[in-house]
Formats: sequence, C-alpha cells, structure tokens
Amino acid sequence: MAKESSIIKSISSNDVSIKDWADVQQKTFLRYINMKLEEQSYPRIDSLLDLSDGIVLFNLLKCLNQNLEIKPIYANPTLKIQKMENLNKFLEFLKGHEKLQIYNIGSEDIVEGNLKLILGLIWVLILNYTAIEEDSSDSSDLISKKELLLRWCQKVTSGYNGVKLKNFTTSWSDGLALCAIMSYFQPELLKYDELDPTNTEANIELALNLAGSLGISKLLDVEDLNCSKPDEKSVIAYVSLWYDKFRSMKIHNEKEKTKDLDALRIRMETFIAVISEIMNYKNEYLERIDKLADIVNRTITKLEDVDKEKIDMVAVIEARENLSTYRSGYKFHIYNEFNALRLLKSKIDLMMLEFHFEQFKEIGEKSILGVGASIKKLDLLEHDLDLFVTDFISSRKTELVHKFNRIASNADLGVSLIESEVADLPNYPQSQITELPEILDDLETLEKLVKTLKVVKNELDTFYELYNNNSSITNLEQTDQDFKLQEIEYKIKLIKNVINDKLKFIESQLAKSETIAKSLKKTLRDKDSELSDLQTYQFELIFDEFDKGQKKYLNKLEFQAALLYIYPDLKESQISEFFEVIYENSHEVLRGVRLESFLKILEIFNQPDEEEEKEENKTVKAGSRKENEDGSELLTLTSDFYLNTFKEISDGKHYITNDDLSKIELRADMIEKLGNILEQEETVEEVATNKSYNYVKFFEQNEDSVIYMNGFDSIKSAQSSPGKSLRPKRSTATLENLDNVLGELEDLDIGI
Repeated sequence: MAKESSIIKSISSNDVSIKDWADVQQKTFLRYINMKLEEQSYPRIDSLLDLSDGIVLFNLLKCLNQNLEIKPIYANPTLKIQKMENLNKFLEFLKGHEKLQIYNIGSEDIVEGNLKLILGLIWVLILNYTAIEEDSSDSSDLISKKELLLRWCQKVTSGYNGVKLKNFTTSWSDGLALCAIMSYFQPELLKYDELDPTNTEANIELALNLAGSLGISKLLDVEDLNCSKPDEKSVIAYVSLWYDKFRSMKIHNEKEKTKDLDALRIRMETFIAVISEIMNYKNEYLERIDKLADIVNRTITKLEDVDKEKIDMVAVIEARENLSTYRSGYKFHIYNEFNALRLLKSKIDLMMLEFHFEQFKEIGEKSILGVGASIKKLDLLEHDLDLFVTDFISSRKTELVHKFNRIASNADLGVSLIESEVADLPNYPQSQITELPEILDDLETLEKLVKTLKVVKNELDTFYELYNNNSSITNLEQTDQDFKLQEIEYKIKLIKNVINDKLKFIESQLAKSETIAKSLKKTLRDKDSELSDLQTYQFELIFDEFDKGQKKYLNKLEFQAALLYIYPDLKESQISEFFEVIYENSHEVLRGVRLESFLKILEIFNQPDEEEEKEENKTVKAGSRKENEDGSELLTLTSDFYLNTFKEISDGKHYITNDDLSKIELRADMIEKLGNILEQEETVEEVATNKSYNYVKFFEQNEDSVIYMNGFDSIKSAQSSPGKSLRPKRSTATLENLDNVLGELEDLDIGI
C-alpha cells in the first residue's frame, strides 16, 4: 500500500502533458487487480512489480474466469528460472487456450519489471474478460468491445444536456457523462438538472462518491479525469465497472417484473379454480338435499296412514311389515345420504370460512336442518308405530323381552344423544379436533352396552327355540329385535365414519410436527397423511403451473420457484436442502419431485408446532401470512387476499377488464370462467373486445352474487372472540342423559 500511495501522490497535476499516462495506468490497473483479488479472498499487492513470480497473475486469471482450472508450476518460486517457468506457462495458456493476441512480451520482461509491457498485458486481460452485450453482428475483438461500451454509454446519456460522448478521453473530463449515467439508473440519488456544468471538479467527485456507495470500486481519482485529456484505457477500465453494475441491476428489475406478472396470473387462476370448486360442491349439495327431502316426506306419509282407533290384527301385521320394509330398505339409504350431505355441507362451510366468505344459510324444509327435523319426526313416527303394534300384539313381554327393549332403547337414546353432539359441532377446526375424540370415547362405552344387548338377544332366541314359539307374531318380534340391534350397530359405525371423515378432513391443519426437516424425512419414509381437499386442489394447480412441459415432476429450479411462491420468505438454501432430502429418500432415477412428495412437503409445512398449539385460539386475520417454524411465511389464501389481487391487477379500479387480465397473460378459458363468476360492468371505455367485470360487488357478498344464488342467502358469519370455541359447552342435561344410558352397564347382571 505504501508504494501505491507514492504512485498516487506523484500524480497531482491537471495538465496531461505533464502527467505520465503510464503512472495513471499503473495506479488504475493496480487498483483493478486488487479489486479482483479481494473478491476471491486473495492477498493484495503493493506494486505491479509483484507480478514477477507469476503467482498473482494465475490468481488474477482465476478471478477473471472462475471456470478455468490452471495452476503455476511452482507455488513458492524463489529463483529467477522458477519465476520465468511460471510466467511462460501463463503466457502460453493465454495464447493457446484463450487465443489472445499477445506480442512483444516475454517472461523475462515481467521478471525484469518492464512497466509498459506489463501495463499492455494487464490491458489485454481487462478488455478480454469484460463482458459486454452485443446488439448486432459485431465481432468480439478488442476494438469492437470498446465501441460497444461507448455505444451503451451514448444510448444511456442521450437526451442529457451538455453530454456528447465521442471517445473515452476528452468526453469524460467534465464529469457530466458519469453524472448522466448515474441519474439514468439512480434518479433518486442524483438530480442531473441541479448540477453546475462549470464546476467540473465537484461533478466528478459527486459521481465517484455515489458510485463508491453503490459498490463500484474507485479506480480513478478526481484529478485523473479533471484534465484536458484523461487516459483512454484507464477510463475504459473504470466505465466497464459501471456497465457491469447497472447492467445486472437492469436484468434483475426485468426478472422481478416478470416474476410479479406470473404471480398475479397464478393468484387469479387459483381464485377462479377455488370459486368454481365451491360452486360445484354447492350445486351437488342442493340437488341431493332436494331428492332426500322428497323421500323422507313420502315415507312419513306412508307410515302415518294407520287408523289406530279401528286397527285389527291383520292391520297390525300389515303395519309391522311396512315397518320392516322401511327398515330394510329406505332407512339405511336415508341415513347414509343425510350423513353424506352433512359432511358435504361441512366441507362447504369450512372452505367458505377458510377464505373468509360469509357462510350459507338455508331456509325451509329442503335444508340440512329441515331434513334433519323430518328424519327425527320419521324416527319418532317409526318408534311410536312400533310401540303401538308391539303393545297391541302383547300387553306384556317376558322379562327377557323387557330387558332387551330397555337396553335397546337406552342404546338408541345414547346414539341419538351422540348424533346430536356431532350435529351441533361448529364449523371451526380447533373445536372439532378437541371434542371429536371425547365423542369417540363415549361411542366405545356405548359399544359395550351393545355387546350386552347381543347377549340378551341370544337368550331370547334360545327362549323361542326351547318353547317352539314359531307363530307369525313371534317371528316378527325376532325380526324386529334383529333390526333393532343392526340399526344401533349401524348408527354407531356411521357416526364413527362421520367423525373419522371430519378428523381426516381437518387433520392437515391441526397436525403437529417437531421440526420441518425431521418431520419431512419421517413423512417421506413412513407417514401416510393427507391435506384437506381444498389445499390439495390448490397445490395441484400450483404444481401443474410450475411443471414446465407437463413432465409430471418438478426439477430443482421448478421446485424452488413453486415453494418460493407458496412460502415467499424461505431461503433458497433451505429449499435446496429439502429437494436433496426428498431425492435421497426416493427411488426416482430422474432428479425431480413428483406430485405425491410435493403434497407431503406442504402438509409438513402446514403442521403447527407445540408453541402454535398453545396459541391455537388466536384468530388469524384475513389475507395474512402464517409463519412457520423457520420464519417462512405461508400464504393464507383468503377472500381479502384475492380482493387485493384484483385491486393490484386493475390499478385500484372497482372493476377489472379483459385488457387488465391480458397484462398478466391469463388464458382465454380462465377469462371466460371469470366472466361467469363476476357481474359485467358497463363503462365508458368498454368496447366489444374489452369487457369489464365488477369484482367489488362479488367480494361485498350480496345476495345477487353468483356464489350465493340457487337457494342460499348471505348471512354475516358469527364473529367469535380469539381463543374461544365456536361450539357451546356440552350441556349438563345431555351429559346426565348419556351417563344414565351408559350406566345401564352397571345395572345389568349380564357379563360381557
């Protein structure tokens, strides 16, 4: 550094005729070499004479082209012959491998410190390894690179007063050219119109200081430019650093713009797909609930057609047969369909809640509540008719019959109470995951009571066989008992299936994992879990979007892009590690992630940790991002999120046009689907090909919105306080009734 300082101090005159161009180049090239060496953590040098052993030149060459694999012959040369052998290898490599035109310089010139020849060699290296984009068919020799760099400078500075670039000498002496380039790329840092063109020294100093703040090494000093004719090669070396800096900045900005447009398009396509899925569920639900309501009402009418005042034995047997026909035919279908519709309604409600849409409210008999009430009425009618027929046949049953009926009635009541518990569950996952296991425990106790009922039934069958009671009435009683036992078992099984379906549907949102990496590896080995239907559908869309060429797998770059879209705050190093873990644990030949593994990863990210479980009662605001264990943010796709997407694409207008959607390159079929979802808006600017759609009305969720039509009315969803369950506590009366039923086990003297 002492020698470099002495060189700098020796150059103080503003008169180029006095200032030696070799001194300027020596200082400039020395700074350039040290800049490159420091980038790769090589030691600095104090003088160009330090190049004499060849080691620094080899290090510099690897800095200029990191793909080169070349080493000196001697790592620590001390003798002149060793240094010359190193330098000979270096020069031969440049001539033979790099095809550089190097003349009039040999290894002895460098060892002896021939400064002018050394400067010429460094100049050839600088210009050869300076990457300048070609915008035409120009050749890539040294002259053309200088011309390309000058052309780039002229293009950037065109339109700036006082700047006329004709060369790399006198055109740069007033500092205005550098200030114009800085103003073009960083207008917030430099206001060109506020400069004083006559104050050349201040202009040069301002440009150099601002460049240094942006990370551009200071190869030149103010006095090197503030002269009648600056050194051409020194100016080119310095301006090339500006080119490298601002060219990479431009490329980065263009990539970010493209990335933003792609993100907007994917968000819009996801929104359309989600709304279409909800509408499909809704239409299926409305059609099936209408058919079920008709079946239940017809069955009620048939069972009510019994005149109990004028009934005789024949009518009793006929009524009993009607009951048997109903129990063996329609009843199980009604139960199956009702529970399937209840599950479908629960899915719709969960999807609406997850996206912060207002939930549907049904009105009338052809609703889940109306059909449920009709089924309860049918159960009561069946029960009353059964009791009437039974009492008519025999005023008093044997002790075994009484015992069977008592146990069956209590078991049936227990099933009904548990059914009520399941039916009253709120559409809030945290509450369901807490209370559903408790209901399963009650069912297990109830199953013990059913085992007791089977014992009693076996005793009844034995009783009928011993006494040869083969009358038609007795046979009907036995059939009734069989149906009763099957019905209770079937209801218990059905409730279990409903509970398991509910748990399975929400388990991906409430599952726990210790750490992402540990859970990821464990899941890929032996865990068989699932995402929710909605999550799976959305992530499949995202997988297909990033699967370029429809390969059915994501390569490493596509995998990184997909995960960064869902988890924007993840680091690329983390995603790369996940990719390698998946590949190591798979048997794939291709280096890629298939859909199944991709969904498993997302399920792991969706699992809360122990701290999140303690905070499970806190409400997640609409449109927010959920933080994962490593700090990454999971995109929460709610209605507010999509509303902001529309605002961003439409530049804040209350409507969105076909032209807006074309800017994000949304496919024509997706635009057509969006037109079926949103109401068309009549605007002044509208033409035949540029339709406008009012998205604000959709997100206001009024009754005219397509998502609420065909039987659904919009209601304001109940706002629960953070941390409180949407489901009321199980009532004391219900618990006491259930305890009384389950307590039947203690009262019975029959062992299980």
